Amino acid sequence: MNASIKDWLNQEPAHDDVAPAPEGGLHIPIEKLEDILDHVNWSTQNFHWHIFKNGYADNVIAASIELVLEYEENEKTIRRIFVGGCNFSITAIFPNVHYIATAKSMCVKNAASAAGKRIGRWLNPNIEVLPDDKNKLEANDGIKLMDSLDEIKPEHHVKERKNIKDKNTK
Repeated sequence: MNASIKDWLNQEPAHDDVAPAPEGGLHIPIEKLEDILDHVNWSTQNFHWHIFKNGYADNVIAASIELVLEYEENEKTIRRIFVGGCNFSITAIFPNVHYIATAKSMCVKNAASAAGKRIGRWLNPNIEVLPDDKNKLEANDGIKLMDSLDEIKPEHHVKERKNIKDKNTK
């Protein structure tokens, strides 16, 4: 590779590496991304994931990972760490039941996209995210937005928690 790694990372992605994403826009599939990353010394660390039920009783996975890129430049080892995350409803990827592996791949792709154009940065500059009807809040939903973060401090809820505990213990 004649160009520096930094210059190479900031080149446009190869046309064959880019594909339409299932949810719209473009992406670099994980298999292609791993091949591209093999041009540098790369690894992942600190993969964390959690499954929880959201307000619609859907099982959701939220995950994050650190992508480490190491390469030589001007006789120095450059080590860069990028963080990527994702969250999605597990039913959104059905019939795929490998949701932890899918989350890890999505996190790696998101982390890599911060490293340069060659691996996904600015791949979808004109995408506008629109909420679907399920997540759209209407004025009459009865949801009160907080006036300040003070409303979530524990001391504002101690009395309520004490009453709940007292009701459950006799």
